[in-house]
Amino acid sequence: MKMLSAVYTLLIVCLISTYGYSQNHRLDFRSADWQELLKEARQENKMIMVFAITSWCGNSRHMAKEIFTNDTVADFFNTHFINTVVDIEKGEGVGLAKKYSIKSYPSYIFIDKEGFCLHRACGTRNTMEMIQVGKDAMNPAKQFSALEKRFNSGESGASFMLEYLNALAGNHTPLADIKTNYLRGLSDNELLIPANWKIICQFERDINSRELTYLFNNQEKFISISTRDSVENKIFKVFVSASRKCLEADDKTGFETIRKRIAVMNYSRKNELLMRLDGLYQEYETNNKETNK
Repeated sequence: MKMLSAVYTLLIVCLISTYGYSQNHRLDFRSADWQELLKEARQENKMIMVFAITSWCGNSRHMAKEIFTNDTVADFFNTHFINTVVDIEKGEGVGLAKKYSIKSYPSYIFIDKEGFCLHRACGTRNTMEMIQVGKDAMNPAKQFSALEKRFNSGESGASFMLEYLNALAGNHTPLADIKTNYLRGLSDNELLIPANWKIICQFERDINSRELTYLFNNQEKFISISTRDSVENKIFKVFVSASRKCLEADDKTGFETIRKRIAVMNYSRKNELLMRLDGLYQEYETNNKETNK
């Protein structure tokens, strides 16, 4: 893997050189085979941060160009981790992707000196978000492996579930079943716990779900534990999203059902929302005319 690691490091250097950068530092991606990296991790008592990429991924290039050349990010990761870059579609990178279940890119996989995955995240991050990923990796209470262990042990408090669902989302891990099963077990009053409202606000999108139906019918209760803007924005967004999906599926009946539902709702932004739906429908009709020419 030593030659492969060198190739991957060269890829990052080329990406950075191609686009240029104004910062003075960059991450030190080490070129060594996997066993050598684990040996270095034991010697230096550090975790390995694996920057998992594909050669064609635009987000991987963005991270290399914009984030890992940032002085603050580079200094933080060079100080606290042994960093390496792996193409998960080539050579031994394929084996590492299988071993550590790397299915999204770019991914940031934090491995301890014994080869165990302690923490993981994926997707594009800004500088502060990337540093927070590293800080979470060093915090035993924030590590993804610890959160997963707590969930598998049966922990299900509102604040914990919010944290766990955010961690799943940060890994592009399917969470719909976990979210649905959790919310299904709550009473109506428990939906009004602030952390549970945040779960509904961030993750519930089905306008026919019991949770959003309760929100539509009890807006003032949710406003009392949050803000009017957050509640009204959530309602606006889920109806626009549901309406757009109906039109994308050529489901005019479903679209009209949603429109009628909004028309009888007690919602302060009702007229604005109906105008937005009218705009969506006009756009849909225009696109159909263009397609059928």
